[in-house]
Amino acid sequence: MTSPDEFWTPRLWRRHRRDWSPDGVTLVAEVGGTVVGNLGVERGRRPRERHLCEFGVSVSRAYRDQGVGRAMLEVLETWAKDAGVEKIMLRVFDSNARARALYEKMGYFSEGVERRAVKFPDEYIDAIRMAKFVAGPGVSNDPTSESRRSRA
Repeated sequence: MTSPDEFWTPRLWRRHRRDWSPDGVTLVAEVGGTVVGNLGVERGRRPRERHLCEFGVSVSRAYRDQGVGRAMLEVLETWAKDAGVEKIMLRVFDSNARARALYEKMGYFSEGVERRAVKFPDEYIDAIRMAKFVAGPGVSNDPTSESRRSRA
């Protein structure tokens, strides 16, 4: 559901990018000088959330199923490990089966659904929350693995 106007030119990306830092990074995929994909990730700002990061990614329709998204996710995971991030999180449209399949192949799992997460002029879209543990105690991407639960 990415439209061509969502992609900036290489010049705009250079102006708005986030360099490789402990707080996040912006990745841009180019083919022949044309931007064909982007990924932005930001680490949690609060001390109790510094072990987390969340990303968003887009790949131009003409370049899907060619490994662009996978390549950016692999670089994202390298950044996360370098930065000491333990958990990578994302939101994906519930209707985007292709992206969900890629995330699942790469070890991401579903954590829940955000109802009416995105509003377009004529409809709402639900988003699925997904995550992957890349470091930390007993690294497991089994969504049923135990963690301390908050008490109500």
